[in-house]
Amino acid sequence: MSKKTILLFTLLFIMLMSAPVMANVTLDINGKSFEPGISPQLENGITTVPLSFIARSLGADAAVDEQGLITINENGEKLVMSLGSTGAVFNGNKLGMPKAPEKVGEEIMLPVRFVMETFGAEIGWQDEEKKVTIDYEEKRNGMTVEEMLATSSANLDKCNTYKMNMDMEISMDVKVPEEEAEKIDMSSSSTLAFQKDPLTMYIQQSITAVDSSITDDGEEQIEEITSESLVNEDGYYLTMPETGWLKMELPGLDIQALMEQSGNQNPVSSIQEMKDYGVILSYGNDQEKNGEKYWLINVTMGPDSFTEYCQSMMGQVPFMSNITEDAPLEMQSFIESLMNSLEVDMVYDVWIDQEELLPTFMDLDARMFINMQFPLPEDEAALSMEMNMTELVFYEIYDLELPFEIPDVSGAKDFMEAMQEEMNMSDIEVK
Repeated sequence: MSKKTILLFTLLFIMLMSAPVMANVTLDINGKSFEPGISPQLENGITTVPLSFIARSLGADAAVDEQGLITINENGEKLVMSLGSTGAVFNGNKLGMPKAPEKVGEEIMLPVRFVMETFGAEIGWQDEEKKVTIDYEEKRNGMTVEEMLATSSANLDKCNTYKMNMDMEISMDVKVPEEEAEKIDMSSSSTLAFQKDPLTMYIQQSITAVDSSITDDGEEQIEEITSESLVNEDGYYLTMPETGWLKMELPGLDIQALMEQSGNQNPVSSIQEMKDYGVILSYGNDQEKNGEKYWLINVTMGPDSFTEYCQSMMGQVPFMSNITEDAPLEMQSFIESLMNSLEVDMVYDVWIDQEELLPTFMDLDARMFINMQFPLPEDEAALSMEMNMTELVFYEIYDLELPFEIPDVSGAKDFMEAMQEEMNMSDIEVK
């Protein structure tokens, strides 16, 4: 063995011996397992977790300044720490930490037991499973966060009519092998008017999409689309550019089932359903907007819980389950590949009016990564595409118990007939 080889093995051995002993750790929050974006780590008996996870678990606000000063504010109680220092200050009292905060990639890792117990949480450790258990419960108006969410949802269900504005911003980076990456930004503004009895949903939507890929004339591609859709006892209607109102009658589309599904949902009750799939619910810091006071509910959904929730929803939505079950094997394979590759980190903030106990605002912040594999003929290699997407959505619920106007769709054309007419016209133009 040469001196160079001996030296190399010696250096590797020293590095291995000097490295801390690490082990993967799982988390359990109030009886629900959760996996944050950066896995918890066990180092010399101390478990560290991301700052973002601690903030969402406590329902706290967290900030880090340019000097590495970390502040966690949980409804007026403040814990202040610094990167690389074991000193901390909680509500003016000095404390010592078992391990200094450190930055790993874009995330800051903190000792979970120290931070959570400082704010009153109960921490347990299951050695065989390498699992940290966290029990933390707050109340507002004498209600747990689950009780508050259920109460506000029930109060909204009592309203026969309401409207909801939805403003959405989406940014996508799309990469296809051997092709130039694309960046697509999309904004959407929608208004949904909902009536429970008789069930009616009317949606007006405006979408603007900007493709940053430079065209031959050096300008960005901008597309603007406006549309309307209506669901009532007579069926499902939608508009298309230069066509007007169309009535959808698709094979497997059960309007009655769709009506029942829609009638049993409201924006908050759908979040309630997420509890069964491992989301974290916590109270955030109390808020005030436009002179009104609100309780804030934080809802955090990780990759595993999001995938289970989506699969459940696909099974519940009428005709979607038929599509997935009756589709060709290539399509089923594509859907399975899509669901397996989907990585999502999603958080909601629900604003509950303190006087009426009604949900008034909701904010959604989501980060998604998708690696899609498109099935191609057997003699061709499968086409892959990676997409990183950020999504911000802002909701406002208003005009409770006020009537609203719906458009006249009595002259709507049949959707399939209209599509056939379009195809026939295209054939004529080609000839």
